Parts: sequence; C-alpha cells; structure tokens
Amino acid sequence: MSKKVLSIIMAVAMSLEIFSIVPGANAESSEEASFGNSQNLKKVEVKDTEYVKGEVLVVTKKDVEEQAIEDLTEENDGKVKEEINISKNEKINVVKINNEETAGEVADKLSKEEDVVMAQPNYIYSGEVKPIHIKKNANYTQAIKEQWYLDGDSGADVLKAFDKVGSNNISVAVIDTGAQLSHEDLEKNIDKNRSVKIDNGKVKKLSGKGYSSYHGTLVLGVIAAGFHNGFGIDGVAKDKGSAMVISAGDKKGNFTSKNIVAGIKYAIDKNARVINMSLASEKAIHDALILKQVKNAYNKNILCVMAAGNKGNKSITSPGDSIYGISVMSHGKSGRRSYFSNYGIDKDVSAPGEDIVSTYIYTNTNKRYAYADGTSFAAPIVSGIATLLLSKKPNLTPRELKNLIYTSGGGTYSSAFGFGKVNANTAMTNLDKGLTANPTSIQLNRSIVVTYENSVTGVEYAVLPGNTRIASATTVSSNPDVATANSAGEIFAKKAGTCTITFYAGSATATCKVTVKPKYTMKKKGKPYVYYGNWSGSDALSTPVYYGGNIGELLAYMDGYKIYLKKGEVLNLYMTVSKRFPLVHIYNPKKKFIKRFPVYYWKKGPSGFLVKGAYKAKKSGYHYIEAVKTEGPSGKYKLTLITNKTRVKAYAKSKRGKLKIRWKRAGSAKTYKVYIYNSHKKLIKKVRVKRLSYRYKKVRRGRRYYYRVRPCIRVPGRYLYGGYSKWKKIKIK
Repeated sequence: MSKKVLSIIMAVAMSLEIFSIVPGANAESSEEASFGNSQNLKKVEVKDTEYVKGEVLVVTKKDVEEQAIEDLTEENDGKVKEEINISKNEKINVVKINNEETAGEVADKLSKEEDVVMAQPNYIYSGEVKPIHIKKNANYTQAIKEQWYLDGDSGADVLKAFDKVGSNNISVAVIDTGAQLSHEDLEKNIDKNRSVKIDNGKVKKLSGKGYSSYHGTLVLGVIAAGFHNGFGIDGVAKDKGSAMVISAGDKKGNFTSKNIVAGIKYAIDKNARVINMSLASEKAIHDALILKQVKNAYNKNILCVMAAGNKGNKSITSPGDSIYGISVMSHGKSGRRSYFSNYGIDKDVSAPGEDIVSTYIYTNTNKRYAYADGTSFAAPIVSGIATLLLSKKPNLTPRELKNLIYTSGGGTYSSAFGFGKVNANTAMTNLDKGLTANPTSIQLNRSIVVTYENSVTGVEYAVLPGNTRIASATTVSSNPDVATANSAGEIFAKKAGTCTITFYAGSATATCKVTVKPKYTMKKKGKPYVYYGNWSGSDALSTPVYYGGNIGELLAYMDGYKIYLKKGEVLNLYMTVSKRFPLVHIYNPKKKFIKRFPVYYWKKGPSGFLVKGAYKAKKSGYHYIEAVKTEGPSGKYKLTLITNKTRVKAYAKSKRGKLKIRWKRAGSAKTYKVYIYNSHKKLIKKVRVKRLSYRYKKVRRGRRYYYRVRPCIRVPGRYLYGGYSKWKKIKIK
C-alpha cells in the first residue's frame, strides 16, 4: 500500500476533456451528431513499456473453479496461461491477452468480475543502480580502506557497531538478480539450500552460476560479504546474515510483478526476518499485488527494506513507499543527498549510496570487486543494520526495527533525508541500553493529510528516545466516521469531512489533521460546466485505494463527478489525453459500475489519445463519472459536462422587417448554434455565434418563422452540442 499522500507523480502536462451531450434529433443536424463514426479515429496500437505486453495478473480465491476462471477470461478475449499460489487462500491466474487492448484495459474489465479479487498488469521494475566502475584488485587491506560507508565520519558508523553484535544468525532474503554463489567473499554466508530462482512466478532451485546480471552480487556483498576473511570487503551484517538469494530478475536487471510477489512469498514461507529489494518503479505505483505482499511480510514479523529510486525527484515509487517497509535514499561522502536519489515526504531514511565498493561477478582473479552508485546500495546498508539489531535481539518486531533505525539518524523528519542518515552504532547503542525509556515525543513525517473518500494513505512516525519502551503508537480519531488510523500509520478515509488523528506513545503525543474530500463532486443538472484540475495536485485523489478490489478504485486519480440524468437521457463522453491510456467509467445511481469507454487515437488532432462513447440512462438519478488512467504519467485535465437537458431559453422580437433572437447563457458555454426555419419548419439558416443574440435580415414582413438555439462546446476538430431550446415562432412586423 502506498504510504503516504500522492503529491507529484511526474511533471508532465496532460489535457483531459469529458463531454456529455445528445446528438441532434433532426436531419439538419446530422453533421453535428455523435462523432462515434468519425473516420479520424482508430483503435490505439498498444506499445507497453512499463509492463509485460499481452499479460494480465488476475487474483482469485483458490476455491474458484478452473472452468469459471477460463470462462470469464475467454469472455474478455484472454486465456489462462498459468497459475501461481500466493497465499493459503489466493492464487494468481496469469492471463494471456491479445494486443488489441492494453493490459490496463483488460485488467480493468476483469476486475469487475464477481470471482475476481483484483486484476492488474504484470509491471516491470528495474534495479536502482548507476553505471559501475570495475576495481581490478582483490587485496583485502586496500579494499577495506575504501569502504567509507562503514566509518563514522561520513558513513553509517558500522565499524563501531561491530563491537556490539549479538550471537544470533539471521535469515536475510535478497530479492535481486541472483549472485555469484562461488564468490570467495560471499559463499560462506550464502544459504545455498534455500537460495532459489523465480522463473515466470515458479520457484526453482538456484543452480549453475547463480545470477542473471551483476546487480545482485553487488547488493549482496554490501550485506553479506565475509568479515575479516582475508578477502576484499566486510559485509555490514558481520557474518550474522544467512543470505537467502532469490534470483527474480533478468540479465538486464529488470523484474516483473509476478516474480517479485513469488519471491516475497517464498521469503515469508522460509521465515526470513529481513527482505532486501533494491528495485523500484515510478510507473508501477498501482501494483497492488506487491504492496499487499509487503504488508503480509510486515504482519509475519518480517521487515522489507527497499530502494527509494534513482530519478532525482520526489516521485512516488513502488514498492519502497509502502507504509509497511523502509524506503532508503542515498547520500555521499560529503553528507549531501546524492543528485540521483529520489527524495521527499514519502521516503524514510538516507544511507551511503555513492562510490560503494562491493563484490562483483568475475571470471578471472583480477575483477572481483567494483564501485557503484545508487539507492540499490543504500538499501542493503539498512538491511545489514537491521540484521545486526536482530542478532542482538531476534524478537524485535518490524515496527521496533523501524523505530531503532529512524531514531539512529536523529528522528527529526526532513524531505531530503527522511528521519535522518542512518547510524548503526547509535541504533545498537540504544538497543544495548534496553528498550525501557519512557517516550518523550513522537515525530511525524507529515502533520496534514488531504485525501478522498474511501481511500487509504499513511503517516510514518518515530517515537523518541531511541531506546523507548513503546515503539508502536496507538491512534485515536476525533471523528471516526471521517477517518481512522492503525498503529502502522495507515489512514483509512471514510467520508468527507475533517478530523484529527492523535498518535499516543505513553504520555507522548503527536497530531495529524486529516481532510477528506468527496470522491464525487455534484454538478447542477441542465448546465454545461468546464473544470480545470491536476491529477498530481489538490484536485487529485491523494492515494490509490490498493485493496479496493477493482482497477477503477486503484487507478482513479481525478475527482469523480456526479450528474443528474433522467431516464432515456443520453450521456456522450469525450476525453483527450496527451500521454498514455485513459478510460472512463460510469456508475448508476446505486454506484454500481455500468459502462466503460476505451481509448482511441485521433490522427488529426494534437498528438494524444481520446476516449469517446455514449450511454443512455436507464433510470433517473445521479450518475457517477470517473476518469481512470491505467498507466503513464499524470498531469492536468479539463472536464466539461453537458447533456441534452442543457438548453437555453430563447426569445425573439421583430422590428422593421428584421428578426432578432436572444437567449440566456447556458452555464459556461461560450458558443451557440442558431437554427431558423420557414413556416413549414424547413431549415433556411443555421449559424454558430459567440454571443447571446443573433440578428437575421433575410425575412419578409407578414411571414411566420420558427427558431431554435443550442449551446455547443468546441473540442479539437469538432463541436459537441447540448439540447435544443423549445420551438418558437414569430411573425415578422
């Protein structure tokens, strides 16, 4: 689950427009009717870049019959390729789909099926590593001197912590690209009997060379290199970490959702205490499967430590920004945040991540170690510190481990370093004192949360002092009907309103003001409106609802809107987006999903995509509209609503053989189309004007004429129209 309020995902501008109209009922307006048959439109050619093409992960209960799963996937042009057990009660059905729709679209449809727990694309992750520099020596005394990240001057003060380690051996799972099992500096601390390879979600014994790329060997060395063994470096865990190598990545250092999920499940089943994942993705923040597994690990007394990402911005990343794990940023010898490191309110701590010398795959004796930069190598330093703490006190909970690590850096929160730069010696010293001190204060990573109804977000916290006897706070809401929170810091928004969440640890308290906005904004019936907002700003849903059970709840980032439709009223939609693939959902008055509009590409418009379609209301009442972004960056949107009940009141007068028609403004419509007919109601004039009146001179005195007016909205390449005003007639004087 995401931690923490989604603020800025990416600074990419996006234009979004939604229109609800009804096509003209008369032959004279055929050119203005629904654009559904336009020759300018074609179905999008899918080019998936952030998930596995042609594959959707569908989670069902294990007791759902195979035939039922096959039937529902075939109905959506899919076929079950394989099954992966992820818990005692649930399994992943890997569904192969055609390429006519995006994985996001198919997942969206399948998620609405009764037997489906959730459905999503099979996202792609990358190992967070910068270019490496090969060190051509294996001399222990030289390499150990270059492990600046172990010292107390600018590093994590690990060397002093070595004097305080306990006697317990701790199981540490490293989900990565495997490792060179025969590396002289690693083989002693690798648990080869429990090291495995994850291949298409299936667990296999790790054999052969043991790796698909160099990334995992570098990461593992930071944690588990042998201590004072006469070879190149010392691992942070000081031989107390029994490394469970889980090879889940490919030779390019990429990972997929199903392999990571299978890897986490394997680590849980084998009773790991720490899981290191030096991988991240900004594009997979909707990955409910992985985030759910991180939470499962936490509830099984396992701490997940993850890289914050290497984009150098405030982007949300998965899985690191889960409230149930630790997201690790990077800093260098100077103490400054690394230029490449992600940062911001969603990150937890900082650790050394520049010029990290570690073990490297080799085929000869001269290239056994390498330098590398990246949050990939900051994360295993924190995993190593967690291992040292557990070696001293193996019954520490994930919350206690987090608190010892957070308070080791001072415990005061900043967006640049989180709760501070980790200090292994301080953490071990606090543990040595005994966790007996009374809490004096609670530090939150945020004191204000703005979110939406039925969403889930979170607040991270540290309880001071570091050796506090209470690391897990209790929470009380001033208005539980609006929002509540649990001891992990997870906030559950329920209905619109404001409340204060108070965190308690002994006599220490801290408060967070929570504002919950309505998910659906009501629009007055019979009027057109234009609204501007930003998917990454105050109008955006602050977090995905990761456990909502359908992709609409997972991915809706803009406000939902509700509009009153009478039975038989037609709702047409039009949405243009400059980046990636949007969908539009409509829900009936009971908020039951009733229709989805897919994405098309518009050749003649500005480079971008559009959604178009129509819905005829079967019952009178409020209908709910959601714009859903299945993948890609966020940005701005423009929303327009207009129905066939959006009409103007027109009237006319005749003077000196001329006809002047007037009308009142219809909401925000700036353009109107005027229709003038002869006495037999045959159209003789139609014109669009940008004012609230029109004068027509080609009339004859004594004759009768009819007229009507429609509001219209300009969209790229066409106009969309509201309803006609009532038929009116006038005799020319």
